Amino acid sequence: MKKIKTIYFLTLFASSFLVLYPIFLPLLYISSLHYKAHQLRRFWAKFLFVGTKIKVEVICEEDLDPNHVYVFCPNHTSYLDIPVIAYSLKHFFRFMAKAELKKIPLFRTFFKTIDIPVDRHNKKEAFKAYQSGKSSLLSGTSLVIFPEGGIPRNIPNLGNFKKGSFKLAAELGIPVVPITIIDNWQILPSQFSGLPHFNPGRCRVIIHKRIFPDLNKSIEENSVILSRETKLVIENTLKAHEIIS
Repeated sequence: MKKIKTIYFLTLFASSFLVLYPIFLPLLYISSLHYKAHQLRRFWAKFLFVGTKIKVEVICEEDLDPNHVYVFCPNHTSYLDIPVIAYSLKHFFRFMAKAELKKIPLFRTFFKTIDIPVDRHNKKEAFKAYQSGKSSLLSGTSLVIFPEGGIPRNIPNLGNFKKGSFKLAAELGIPVVPITIIDNWQILPSQFSGLPHFNPGRCRVIIHKRIFPDLNKSIEENSVILSRETKLVIENTLKAHEIIS
């Protein structure tokens, strides 16, 4: 039965995306239409969750002005995190994630247009990505950055946080918004050999209060503080829900 559910999920995931792809394409390659591409991505995610019986429950600890710019930092436990974040956030944003995602056919066009790939193994490309992220924030578009840089091996425990997202926030004086994704590691586990095991159910997402950089501190000091506080918020939330000890 689990195998049937998994095949159904993967089939709906791919087929629904491919059906919408001809609509996505012009929206992605025309920058003025990126907002509409983002809205279509949210629609696709909602359709996917309804069709696969994933109930996404979003809790916001404070009202976030959709016209303000933020650096959203979620924990990363599953490939399901990307559509879950697309669905959960009402803000227009760009994903800033590892360049390896460009190798996945369904995500490739997004990371060539609206989203920002980060190649941490290439200093020149990493700097280029940082500048693209900075330009995005300065132009009024928020970023979603998984600070762990990828899905860590010891999920649901947190991996080490990379400093890029917090340095961007510190340099531009932009608040960081931690996000805790609680259940995805159980719905679609990332650690598998062969076919993944899909377990539909409740997906809880908590969008936490903003953490502001201290304008009296240096960029480096703020980067460290923002990283530490963001990790603490997410870690404590996972502990409160008895996901980690």
